[in-house]
Amino acid sequence: MAKINGIVRDKNGDPIVGVQCNIDVYYKDNRNVRIVSSTSSVVDGSWEIDLPGFSYGNKVIVLYSYEGNYGGDIDIAGAEFLSAYVTTTSTSSTSTTTSTSTSTSTSTSTSTSTTSTSTSTSTSTSTSTSTSTSASTTISTTTAGLESFTSWTWGRNDYGEIDHGDITPRSSPTQVGALTDWNILSAGWNCCHAVKTDRTLWAWGENSLGKLGLGDTVHRSSPVQVGALTDWSKVFPGGYHSSAIKTNGTLWTWGLNTYGCLGLGDTVHRSSPVQVGALTNWSKLSLGFFHSLAIKTNGTLWSWGRSNQGQLGQGDATDRSNPTQVGSDTNWSEIATGSYYSLAVKADGTLWAWGYNTNGELGLGDIIHISSPVQVGALTNWSKVYAGANSSYAIKTDGTLWAWGLNNYGQLGQGDITKQSSPVQVGALTNWDKIAAGEYHVIAVKTDSTLWAWGHNINGELGLGDVNPRSSPVQVGALTNWSDVSSRTYFSSAIQSLP
Repeated sequence: MAKINGIVRDKNGDPIVGVQCNIDVYYKDNRNVRIVSSTSSVVDGSWEIDLPGFSYGNKVIVLYSYEGNYGGDIDIAGAEFLSAYVTTTSTSSTSTTTSTSTSTSTSTSTSTSTTSTSTSTSTSTSTSTSTSTSASTTISTTTAGLESFTSWTWGRNDYGEIDHGDITPRSSPTQVGALTDWNILSAGWNCCHAVKTDRTLWAWGENSLGKLGLGDTVHRSSPVQVGALTDWSKVFPGGYHSSAIKTNGTLWTWGLNTYGCLGLGDTVHRSSPVQVGALTNWSKLSLGFFHSLAIKTNGTLWSWGRSNQGQLGQGDATDRSNPTQVGSDTNWSEIATGSYYSLAVKADGTLWAWGYNTNGELGLGDIIHISSPVQVGALTNWSKVYAGANSSYAIKTDGTLWAWGLNNYGQLGQGDITKQSSPVQVGALTNWDKIAAGEYHVIAVKTDSTLWAWGHNINGELGLGDVNPRSSPVQVGALTNWSDVSSRTYFSSAIQSLP
């Protein structure tokens, strides 16, 4: 029988010991369908429940609560945070073993460590008589990779950033080669980085100042592997610099370093990945044009790089060349960086903003620049946050999408080109899952895995087969297997789940 397990942690990242834990498991692609609900006694911080009829190809979300408090939303797409076992138990007297054929690729991650497992089970139906009175359990696991996807790109292609071996733009989603082993695809300014299922890192597109990490400044129109390591976990391209986190929690950066945006304590450019310090507790990053934000596993927020508009949140306009903590709070959960401003969500669902604000991109109802984090309104149901060049977006826990800031090409999705200095809802739908904000356009995936786009489109970045801008969301094609999206300038990228 398939099982799922994990570790319940408090807001400081410490395992919760000796409490009852309520666990609900839902399909990721349909959060209205609950697979199973269970109450488990958490003795040492860990829990485990059965998943009857669970298909390992599905993505699931685990919601847990303890002592009446909401514990968290763990997205285990690609089987992250998932341990799967097939258990065969023999008991006394006659036992019958019935056979199924299951092939599973999973990756297990519990906060600070990641283990990749694959369960392959083949059993044949047979009946035998046994006089044994003991029970035995067999667990079969073999190492495998992460979930695989196909990669698709479209839009501007001046430097080969959409990865088709040329510099011809595309106005419709076009598959990148025939490979199906892409796991993470991240778009930067005129470039792309990706992590494959074997944890190798790849890059292509513009390579000014070595931001591809290939040891040179030569542009690439096809993917090239960055080094030979196989322990990359996440990658975050920015304006002219890039960063990545490895599976061991270490942070690496490369590219432009004029303002210390690499976090290496100097202003020397790097064309290959260099480790930032020796810490192993980096969790999330977001890179602006010349500044960087990061969250550690302990929920603290850090910033470095340029601060001319207060985008570092340090209360001044002084650049930092080393990671510097923003305040003392330990409950930061989501971050996003625009060109010269920053957004964040705390674990309590509050939304915060700081930096450049000429277009109302901070959402504070004015156009005053702010150099320290300021709460946006008083709501506590913000879930995810995103930033374009000067336009901001957020998804609430109810699945509604909100936008504010610059709207010169209809990128706020309001059916007009009027700026907004406070969050305004995009339509009335409640099934937005994730979005990606380009310079002046947006691409988004709904919970039904359909793809949508709106805003600037002179390069075909909306993927609608033309170059006409849209000021309201329009569906891209009719497919329902889109998994994730990424954009930063005038092109778009997305990954599709395999059939």
